[in-house]
Amino acid sequence: MDELGELTELLIEQKERWAGASPGRAPNLSFLVKSAGGKKLFLVAEVGRKSVVGFLLGRRRRLWFELRRVDESLGLRLLRPPYLIVPSLRVLSPTGGLVGVIRKRVSLMHDRYEICDATGQRLAGIVRKRWAPLVFRVHARDGEAGRIEREIRSLRRELASGFDDYRLSFAADTGVLMRALLVAAVVLIDAVHFE
Repeated sequence: MDELGELTELLIEQKERWAGASPGRAPNLSFLVKSAGGKKLFLVAEVGRKSVVGFLLGRRRRLWFELRRVDESLGLRLLRPPYLIVPSLRVLSPTGGLVGVIRKRVSLMHDRYEICDATGQRLAGIVRKRWAPLVFRVHARDGEAGRIEREIRSLRRELASGFDDYRLSFAADTGVLMRALLVAAVVLIDAVHFE
């Protein structure tokens, strides 16, 4: 994940299919992560088999994602467990160790998320005012750590495709772990709010 260390902004484009899925698995939701200059960095794709239980749970079903570098090496695994009320996303290393957790928090006036490390310690919070629906602000202990913005395309393109694009901006002093967790947070935010 060292590729994230020197970047201050990422573009994340939702795609329909991803060709690099593991054999026997059907990709559904996928994202292409690029630098602001357009260089492809990562592919994030939903992987897993369809099931009757998953169909019945719909959006609340378990989701597995793989974050792969452009050279196809595995960077991170993302797991969204099944949920009834509050969704979360577990970020795992390629070997299966916990890297961090992103959780949605219940709030009446704002959409709130919490980013925690593997020990459960809070690293940052993500907040969106309900009346400003396209901007999520990331706040760490020492100030603003970044922004997640859903980009609006032309009306025709919005209506023709259900795919969303995001711009993820980092503060200069944001660490590599936090940047990787913010990329994962975009996946959870898209699944919760825009799918």
